[in-house]
Amino acid sequence: FLEILKWRITSNPILLKIIIISTLATGITGVPLFFLIKGFSHGDIFTLLIGGMLILTGILLRTQDSKDEGYKRIEDMKIRDMLFLGLAQGFSILPGVSRSGTTITFLLLDRMRQEDTLKVSFLISVPAVLGAVTLNLVTSSGEVIPFSVTNALVMITVAFLAGYATIDLLLRSARHLNFSKFCIILGFLTIVVTVFPWII
Repeated sequence: FLEILKWRITSNPILLKIIIISTLATGITGVPLFFLIKGFSHGDIFTLLIGGMLILTGILLRTQDSKDEGYKRIEDMKIRDMLFLGLAQGFSILPGVSRSGTTITFLLLDRMRQEDTLKVSFLISVPAVLGAVTLNLVTSSGEVIPFSVTNALVMITVAFLAGYATIDLLLRSARHLNFSKFCIILGFLTIVVTVFPWII
């Protein structure tokens, strides 16, 4: 895993810069939102939030589908792009918001090529997912829970290899599946089912 990641970064040094800056920016939005939603993570309000975020995810994906092929390459990314990418990724801590959908949509709107968009979104997911898992573990029940570095490395390795093995499949299936409609319909159904008992 480390050799694959090292090869990726050394073959294109800007990737390390993208990972570092976007990860720091993710924490700026992600950490405050994590503690904000942690206070009401149960009940109808939380369910309504999930429904709303699913609809938002569907809209983002539809926006992504409507964009023409981009022209920017990974090497064309500026610090500003990396910063805003990380800030956008931080919002995926909200329930119902797709991390990959959010980051891919942002990059496509920024006119990046689809192939490079998927690569960047995938690479910045590793520290983001690890950070989210760690934050959740150390704040559970208000107590700090011992966290094994070995377990963390295993999680990163499994996530990386699974993503690396399926990225070609995602590239092909993304052209045929209308996941945006699914998210929007599921979001509306979630809201209707939650609100219906209030009006009868």
